[in-house]
Amino acid sequence: MGEKPDPRRRVPEAQSIVTRRIVGRSFASSYLARDAAASLFIPNDFRDQAARVTLARAAAQRRIAPALAEVLRAQQARLPASPARQANLDALLGGDCAVVVSGQQVGLFLGPLYTFYKAASAIAAARTIEREAGVRCVPLFWLQTEDHDFAEIASARGISPQVVALAWHLAQSPHVIPIPGSSRPETILDSVTAVDVELTPEELDRLNAA
Repeated sequence: MGEKPDPRRRVPEAQSIVTRRIVGRSFASSYLARDAAASLFIPNDFRDQAARVTLARAAAQRRIAPALAEVLRAQQARLPASPARQANLDALLGGDCAVVVSGQQVGLFLGPLYTFYKAASAIAAARTIEREAGVRCVPLFWLQTEDHDFAEIASARGISPQVVALAWHLAQSPHVIPIPGSSRPETILDSVTAVDVELTPEELDRLNAA
């Protein structure tokens, strides 16, 4: 006879539903179909206009934190002048303003089109919400550049972060001679392989900006 299940070991409801109903189905498809499992994680449906209006009006009552306001002012000051961007910043800092927030992590693969698409989508969504809810709504797009670049590139290439770091140093100048240190022979042997690693221009740009 098989072992009886222990009633004290209960599977969380969300995990249970996901296991029973979404295995083999993408989360996006489950959310769009309003499956119960997806609704546990994201209860609101962006297609519900009444809900959008209610949430936008409630969000417009919140004020932006002073520390965040200073960061946004400093960031905008470093960019070329833009009347539209300045108007959005003034509205955000002035209050009575909702925000559509989106962003993108800098990636190793694919081109820039996906990032532009997400930024354009945030602008379109903000305009729609402003028209529907009758409150000012601005788009806010962030670009995540502070990331674990060495570790991510190492994982994508199937090599160690130390080899990536050494390859990056070697790429800086033909006169650069990095001297790795280690008490483990296998680590030293791994470091030697850096001379055969040629980082792509995109990878070098990411590491130089890190």
